[in-house]
Amino acid sequence: MKQSIFLFLISILLFNNSFSQPGTPDTRFANDGLFFDTSINAQCKTSLLQKDGKIVLGGAGSDGVNSGFFLMQLTNAGTVDSSFGRNGRIAVDIANYDNLESLAIQSDGKFIAAGYSYINFVRDDDFNVVYNMNFNLVRFLSDGNVDSSFGENGIVQTDFGGVEEAYTVAIQADGKILVGGSTGALPPGQNSPKFLLVRYLNNGQVDSSFGIDGRVTTIFNNSTDDIIKKILLLSDGGIIVCGTINGATGIHDSGDFALAKYLSNGDLDESFGVGGKVTTRMNSTGSLLRDAVLLKDGKILTVGVTNNGNEAKKRAVLVQYNPDGSLDESFGNGGKQEIQFTEGASDATCVNIQENEKILFGVFIYKDFGIMSWFGLTRCNADGSLDSTFGTNAKIVENNVLNPYPTNLLSQNDGKIIVTGWSYEIPRGFSPFAARYYGDPTHPIFSKIRRWIHRNILNFTDVNGTATQYNIEQQNSGGGFTTIASLLPNKNNSYSYDISNYSSTTANSNFRIKAVYADGSTVYSDIVTEAALQTSIKPSVYPNPAASVITINGLDKNKNYNIIISNKEAQPLLQTAAKAVAQKQINIAMLNAGIYFIELKDDVGGVVRLKLVKE
Repeated sequence: MKQSIFLFLISILLFNNSFSQPGTPDTRFANDGLFFDTSINAQCKTSLLQKDGKIVLGGAGSDGVNSGFFLMQLTNAGTVDSSFGRNGRIAVDIANYDNLESLAIQSDGKFIAAGYSYINFVRDDDFNVVYNMNFNLVRFLSDGNVDSSFGENGIVQTDFGGVEEAYTVAIQADGKILVGGSTGALPPGQNSPKFLLVRYLNNGQVDSSFGIDGRVTTIFNNSTDDIIKKILLLSDGGIIVCGTINGATGIHDSGDFALAKYLSNGDLDESFGVGGKVTTRMNSTGSLLRDAVLLKDGKILTVGVTNNGNEAKKRAVLVQYNPDGSLDESFGNGGKQEIQFTEGASDATCVNIQENEKILFGVFIYKDFGIMSWFGLTRCNADGSLDSTFGTNAKIVENNVLNPYPTNLLSQNDGKIIVTGWSYEIPRGFSPFAARYYGDPTHPIFSKIRRWIHRNILNFTDVNGTATQYNIEQQNSGGGFTTIASLLPNKNNSYSYDISNYSSTTANSNFRIKAVYADGSTVYSDIVTEAALQTSIKPSVYPNPAASVITINGLDKNKNYNIIISNKEAQPLLQTAAKAVAQKQINIAMLNAGIYFIELKDDVGGVVRLKLVKE
């Protein structure tokens, strides 16, 4: 019986470890890591995470009653959440050809869906139909119901008299709503689409204090078919929009990446690029910008496709800019990095920056010159180089969904990665999908074993979160590591272990600490040699500063100590003894915050004084 229990526990540990490598599918999500709904005809063009970890997919489709702006919600386990909307789905019929393109969540948990519809159509000089598109917004409550307090019964339709298409939405810190896309004239042929940025108040009214009557139109010299694909908000109120000029809709082959920066009132920020605008040309056959993200240092990372006019040579491309709009020469090759897939031509469609600042982006792969398609994920380091620790040589290629197109990447609080998108099959039509993978755990525990600790003593803390177990591991002769002890978490978040029974006088050994978390993820400390642990025998106090419990390390086991803690006025406040031990724990919770001094008196007349800061 004991052997069976032991084997069962070992199998659980092997399962958790083998399935927690970055880029490995999380088989506990949906069906072996993949949610794929063929029961409906709906696209998933965007997604977001609710505060409770549930996943909202958004696009165009039907909930079985209505068609239009379409949402569905998945639980954290990857099943349809029947408590959301109408049995897990909701569609809002606005006008004609309703197309939800982007979602943004407010601080109160409500979320804005942005896209476009057409009200009527006209014909151009060649009698081709041209639709009069409008910006449309819908605000939803966190349960999927429409928020009737927003606009007119939850819906805002904005007609500027032309062809306006909204592709991205962002919520400012003051609650105002920014929507970006393109605008063109009616009747058609008078001018080509230009960047259009519109700001709304929290109640859905156009904010007249922004730009001209709430909108800003930006024209790039000699360009056509200009479109904003992403809005990035700066902490100082500034706004950066990223998109494509010349061929942004994919109709034309030519195209350049384009960025513009605005002040909070909608005026172009002329300190950015040239007159507030930046364009980047990569080749003569054109490039399209698909997505962008703002980095912590203010740099701007964009992704898309280059060689767009040459089907066989399409490549996923990343381009990084400095905060002033200049190319970041430290990234990739002069600010640009092309990624090639052996499976076929590729197009980077979405990007996400992980907690460890690594770059993750989704890729649409044109298999067999577009006859079939796959989707992929790639991870790069912060400098644009491929991260070989992810997937297979930094890449994952999936062919378990027919003709998939990834549209968004989400990072869960536990570090797991969710890719969402849609697939297409004749005659069934569109189907939404979501896949989840293990990422790097978000618990960045101790980065190093404290090498200043007394010899044969490992001391460490978990700097963010608490594991369910900490294993002390020693390297064996075959190069692998063997667990020599396990420690359970404690409220003080301070751990020590004496490895003297495992040290050798004839050969050095390596040690490390393995943390195992409740979600199955594991984190390892840096490896430290036995020799490094023997570099110091001076007494020391850890942690310092400390809030409740300290450990005095570096005591000589052959001596007895009288330990006195005094304040700055030399008044003794705490006193204890340590007899024939290498370390001593002392509870200092009753001390007030401030500076104290620890005096260690041994039984042969030696005295050591240490300084302590109480938090």
